[in-house]
Amino acid sequence: MTDAGKLNVLLIGCPDTVVRAVSEGGHEAWSSSLEQPVDGPVLPKGIDVIMVDLTVSGPDPFSRVARTIGLNSFHRKPMVVGLAETTNAALDTQCRFAGIDLLFLKPIPPAQVTQFLDRFNTVVQDFESFDPMI
Repeated sequence: MTDAGKLNVLLIGCPDTVVRAVSEGGHEAWSSSLEQPVDGPVLPKGIDVIMVDLTVSGPDPFSRVARTIGLNSFHRKPMVVGLAETTNAALDTQCRFAGIDLLFLKPIPPAQVTQFLDRFNTVVQDFESFDPMI
């Protein structure tokens, strides 16, 4: 979490409308394409949320999520949100194995992104205020 109590959000292959919604909501947005390596100094100290567009063509978004979670291992596991156009049992299984916690169906209204992040931020702040060692 950033110093101001806002979330660090890594957006992988997400539409510009989602990236703007995160930034305009006051959160720290880190945007990346699926092809772009994300590691080391590029990442903030702790990613709170990863949002990945599962419909973008290119490298496997599921393995990308798993690698990114591994890079963030010094911090708590981020909430991982996938964006998809439809859902089915096979996609649900892939999401579960990749560590994706939540699936939003596209197109996702920017206000819904902001509301989700604000609610999640409240939960994280309450949790961190309970145990300052987190």
